[in-house]
Amino acid sequence: MGTLKHHLSAIWAATPFPSLLADWRHWLAFVAWLGLMFAVQAAYGKSAGGYAAMTLAGVVLLIVTKPWRFYGSSASAPVTRHLSLVTLLLSVGAGLAVFVIWVGPETEWVRQQFPGLHGFYAQWCGYPFGTLAKPVAPSVYAPEVCGWTLALVRVAGSAFVIAMIEEFFWRGWLYRRLMAREVQTVPLRQWNWEAFAIMVALFGIEHDRWLAGMAAGAVYGWLMVRTGSIWPPIIAHVVTNLVLGWYVLDQAKYGFW
Repeated sequence: MGTLKHHLSAIWAATPFPSLLADWRHWLAFVAWLGLMFAVQAAYGKSAGGYAAMTLAGVVLLIVTKPWRFYGSSASAPVTRHLSLVTLLLSVGAGLAVFVIWVGPETEWVRQQFPGLHGFYAQWCGYPFGTLAKPVAPSVYAPEVCGWTLALVRVAGSAFVIAMIEEFFWRGWLYRRLMAREVQTVPLRQWNWEAFAIMVALFGIEHDRWLAGMAAGAVYGWLMVRTGSIWPPIIAHVVTNLVLGWYVLDQAKYGFW
């Protein structure tokens, strides 16, 4: 327990506050995105137009903060500018695997073949507990409600904006911040199971499907440590959210949004 407290306190107590501010390019877009999400939903509820505005804000924040500039040729965060075919295929495969993990337990096939597992997952593996089995209709993101433009913006925002924002925050920054006060001194390949477990747990809690979220965080985190680059988990996360968006629109499974 003491070790866990040590790693958590490393975010704040173990370093001067100015040191944390020096990392603002890594976390500002993520914190601002969360703030916008809560503000928009508190004022208007879920809204396709609101999500489009948040997506635009996310693009602006990424352009302003440019977190990728810290993943250049330094020893701590090297970038593989030309990903090998093997790494690219690994990234795409990991993204598809996370998609299967995310939607699989809630599919009709699992419900019929493994009703106990399906029921347990629907009851306990998301929060608020028992909400995953409830249909979400009509959805504000359905093309027949908001139009195809806003529906596709919802897909694009999730896949190309929030996925990148999350990866720079969770894998690029937080995982390494849990290990050292100076993020840039920690190589992306460095392994620390305690920091990894905390990152995975917090990433899962961020999502309503907390168990699937933890599995996704573990896959993306493993991919970064395995390759030593931030771009493979970004690619994997983009693939996951892009395929999930297609699945949601094709099957009208708006509960995933």
